[in-house]
Amino acid sequence: MAAPRQARIHGIPQEAILWRPLSLAKTVRDAPHSRPARVLLGLWLAATLTCIALGIYQVNMGWNGLPIQLGPLRFSMTIYPPLILCVWMVFWLGFEWAFLAAYLATWILSLYEGMPLKAASLFALVDPLALAVYALAYRTARLPFDLHRPKSGIWFIVVSFVAAVAGSTGSFIWSESHGLSAAETLAIWQGWWIGALAQALILNAPVLALLSGKLEGLKRRYFQPPLVAEPTLRWIATTIAAGGLVLAGFLMASSELASVRLSQALATDVSGAARRAILDASYSWKLTAWAGMALTLAGSLGGIFLAYAWNRTLFREVRLRTAEFQESEQRFRVTFEQAAVGIAHVGLDGQWLRVNQKLCDIVGYTREELSRCTFQDITFPEDLDPDLSLVQRALAGEIATYAMEKRYIRKDGSLIWIQLTVSLARGPRNEPQYFISIVEDINERKQLEEQLRHSQKMEAVGRLAGGVAHDFNNLLTVISGYSEMIVKEAAQDAWAKMLVWFKKNGA
Repeated sequence: MAAPRQARIHGIPQEAILWRPLSLAKTVRDAPHSRPARVLLGLWLAATLTCIALGIYQVNMGWNGLPIQLGPLRFSMTIYPPLILCVWMVFWLGFEWAFLAAYLATWILSLYEGMPLKAASLFALVDPLALAVYALAYRTARLPFDLHRPKSGIWFIVVSFVAAVAGSTGSFIWSESHGLSAAETLAIWQGWWIGALAQALILNAPVLALLSGKLEGLKRRYFQPPLVAEPTLRWIATTIAAGGLVLAGFLMASSELASVRLSQALATDVSGAARRAILDASYSWKLTAWAGMALTLAGSLGGIFLAYAWNRTLFREVRLRTAEFQESEQRFRVTFEQAAVGIAHVGLDGQWLRVNQKLCDIVGYTREELSRCTFQDITFPEDLDPDLSLVQRALAGEIATYAMEKRYIRKDGSLIWIQLTVSLARGPRNEPQYFISIVEDINERKQLEEQLRHSQKMEAVGRLAGGVAHDFNNLLTVISGYSEMIVKEAAQDAWAKMLVWFKKNGA
């Protein structure tokens, strides 16, 4: 089992699903020679036609500003199915796909309702504005949209609320073109943002949580979408400015709507006191609305300046950290590659993960050849069992490191003695990841030790032979002394016998 890769990228869990849109233009270019691209375009066209049909059906059913009562709560809610499909398009395909589908669906139903072409073309931008909020937020903040964690769910609720409010500004265009009363306009506006938020939470969120992982896997398999880069200052400033403009537009639209309604009220027969009260209320409302709009734009501008300052500080810190990391990595690389001993990272299954050149020189294999085998493959069979036993003890937590002498089988078939020192690298949760092996060539030392043992044996044999010779010499000395004594005694006996003989014979 190879060592697990780092589980985080830029502080985000690797398994989290980030926004990785597909390019509509590239998909169209690839369609003639790519079957997956043709299938995707076909599905998108079918979804777009479905959005158009659902939009017309929604108008015919009168699902606009439906009165809802939940106990003491009374409010209006609009059900608009095309927006549900387009929110999924934003996350799974990209903003441009969702923009075209939403614009066409809203534009066609507006014309179907009898809205003038100019007003319909402007009104059709309402849903794309809400979808742009999702795209900007998830592009800038790099939020995961799989909704498998409470944090991602909370952010989805916040972004959905802002998107719903942004889209609800178009309700004033609808109300004005249809000549609705103030009460009807309020119901339509309330129904739009409440309905959009309810659809996002009740329908969009569960489907995103259930299907996003599988669909992202299909995207990576057939289309290989590029990783979205870290947000730049331009993206951050655009997001803040867009949010400010949405809120300012909402205040301006509500202010103008109130002015129109008050003007209509003044056109009726009212008393002078009532007229003055209405004019004062209109002036106060306008003043409040324009002050709120100015404060919103000022806050957005201040946010841009703060983002600029924060961005500069962040990038300065990132550059500093990057330089430190590169320097540290360079020191590690130099130490790893130029060490006087072999160094290797070995997987838990024995696979060579990374080796330095010294280890390659020791065993005679190249890096590529070692990456295709395990340490078991080049270990001398008689030394394998003791090594594996120590590996199992390290994995069980009984020992942190171990050292042993063993033999490797070189590429040319010869044996080489090495001194092996192994430690187990563990992850942040103390899980085993890989082994760090230090390999020292001790073949020459082993040969010298063998020569020393041989010379010691010869010295011992020489000493033994010398001792035996010395003892044998002592034995010969004793024998020689006794022999001389016997010879002397024999000679004396012979002279004595001769003298006796001579005496007897009268010599």
